[in-house]
Amino acid sequence: MHQRLNDEASTDHNCQAGRVSASRADVDQLSAAAISIASGSRRSTALIQWILVGLVVAGLYLTARHASYLLFHSLVELFSILVAWTFFVVVWSTRHYLDNAYLLLLGIASLFIGSIDLVHTLAYKGMGVFVGYDADLPTQLWIAARYVQALTLLLASVLLWRPAVPGLRWPVRPALIGYAVVTALLLWAIFAGLFPACYIEGTGLTPFKRISEYLICVILVVAGVLLWLRRDRFEPDVVRLLMGSILATIGAELAFTLYVGVYDFSNLVGHLLKIAAFFMLFRAIVVTGLERPFALIFRELTQRQTALAESEARYRQLFNTMSEGFVLSEVICDASGAPVDYRFLDVNPAFERLTGLRAADVIGQRALQFFPSAMTHWLEVCGRVALTGQPLQFDVYSQQLDRHFKVSAYSPRPGHFAAVFDDITERQRAEAERLETQRRLLQSQRLESLGRLAGGVAHNFNNLLQGILGNIELTLMTADLLPDDRHQLEAALESGQQAAKLTRQMLAYSGRGRFVVESVNLSRLVEECAAMLSAALGPEVTFRLQLEADLPSVEADVGQVQQLLLNLVSNASEAIGEGAGQVTISTGQELCDSDTLSRSRTEEKPPPGRYVYLEVADTGEGMDAATQERLFEPFFSTRFTGRGLGMAAVLGIVRGHGGAIMVDSAVGQGTTVHVYFPVAGG
Repeated sequence: MHQRLNDEASTDHNCQAGRVSASRADVDQLSAAAISIASGSRRSTALIQWILVGLVVAGLYLTARHASYLLFHSLVELFSILVAWTFFVVVWSTRHYLDNAYLLLLGIASLFIGSIDLVHTLAYKGMGVFVGYDADLPTQLWIAARYVQALTLLLASVLLWRPAVPGLRWPVRPALIGYAVVTALLLWAIFAGLFPACYIEGTGLTPFKRISEYLICVILVVAGVLLWLRRDRFEPDVVRLLMGSILATIGAELAFTLYVGVYDFSNLVGHLLKIAAFFMLFRAIVVTGLERPFALIFRELTQRQTALAESEARYRQLFNTMSEGFVLSEVICDASGAPVDYRFLDVNPAFERLTGLRAADVIGQRALQFFPSAMTHWLEVCGRVALTGQPLQFDVYSQQLDRHFKVSAYSPRPGHFAAVFDDITERQRAEAERLETQRRLLQSQRLESLGRLAGGVAHNFNNLLQGILGNIELTLMTADLLPDDRHQLEAALESGQQAAKLTRQMLAYSGRGRFVVESVNLSRLVEECAAMLSAALGPEVTFRLQLEADLPSVEADVGQVQQLLLNLVSNASEAIGEGAGQVTISTGQELCDSDTLSRSRTEEKPPPGRYVYLEVADTGEGMDAATQERLFEPFFSTRFTGRGLGMAAVLGIVRGHGGAIMVDSAVGQGTTVHVYFPVAGG
């Protein structure tokens, strides 16, 4: 029953998913169709508009040739004025959203260019508005308007090369005031008679008028080139229309350099080209701005949004593929403002890999429930970063994860911190191993130098002692010695023998002791020395043996091994002191690998293989890490009575037999010394 319900639910879910997928596919198809229809509709509308323009131009031409040139001129100028003012209305209405300085400047200038053209229209010959002025007035107004238009196009094209600064708005009001002032000055200069003459009745155009037209053409060419080089700031069809408008304006200006009478054919051609120029401007700015505002008015906004989306996608890919972990968190503070916890806001896949936590489980949750043991340190450091905004870099060890991390923390905004972290556990371990290896090498070199020194001194001192002891023994053989003399010689002999024992230990440490190697069974040797070893212990100390019966033989010097046993047992007895305790000697055999033998305190580690071991364990006071580190140093002792050569001699004996020695100890838990001898014959 339960399984059937699950199957039905799964089937229903799949059906819903299928319907959703089908619905999305239908929407995509409908969207594509709508876009195709809209594109086709725009092309059809544009074609119709161009046909209408052609018909209008033809009608105007017929009007100029067969009806009234004044009517023709008025209609042409009013059309251009209407386009210019409409352009201004569109730009001014969208000035708060429009980031394109080209369109802003051209739109503001269009208000004043259209205004000057309106005065030009009213001043045209035959209109009768400005009494007392001849045909020079409208020509001057025309040149003034074209200068403003050409210079505006040039300045607007130059502004296209200005680096885009997000949030920086073009100062539209100062620009509006500036154009108003320039327009007022031009009109005042023209009506005050200060503007150069452009047309003389009966003669035609003045040199100033012709030179101005050519100069205006040059300015327009430069403006067109600059626009073309920065065409990426506009839609392709808008660029084509703007370039067409500039070229038509250049053609009109050239035509206006050829007429003599204001009703001449070249004047008519110039005005027809002006219609074409303003119609293309109308198509580029007004129609496109109304039909497709995001393709013109909000193009730069759309481009920035697209660039932002692409940048976000790149950073999201980096976020998802980076090898370092990343976590964004919000600090949670108590009433006093002190950080008490933090909440995960976002993590990357590397965070999941390095911590073993899933993003779905931690995002939105408090960190305390995941890392309770690390909260104090993290809150102290990352809370300071979030509240002060000062970035920090630090290394941290996570006891919960048993990993070392290198962390870089910064605050993207107040109360938040972002942490980029990397697992440096292996690096830390490698560095620790390197330092340990370096320390051991330096220690080995120091002890080696000390061993050579001690061996040389002991060897020479031992030779001298042999002569001294021999002479004392010969003197003691004399029968006629007085009792006091004999007593003093025996005391000297005892001291000399103790000195000889000391030199033997120094020679054993240095590896220059005399070795008489033979096949030895360690269990049997310990049994033979049991009485001597037991005598070295205090009265309250229990002596136990745990010896394996069938041990393989080892190649060893019996005397040296005995000295090793006596030194270890003596040390164990001293560690127990005068109280009760226990010393245990154990023997056995073991197949040792390189990991086991790497713990040996000898400088050179023996190779893996079969070994016979000898262990001396006590229940004494134990040793801390610092004492264990210096345990085998010559002349190091924690007691005033010791000479510090016992354990150094043990190390030398083990080294001389190609063996290994390890020490396990802790304060209050006793000490166990493990000595390994290689089995004879491998």
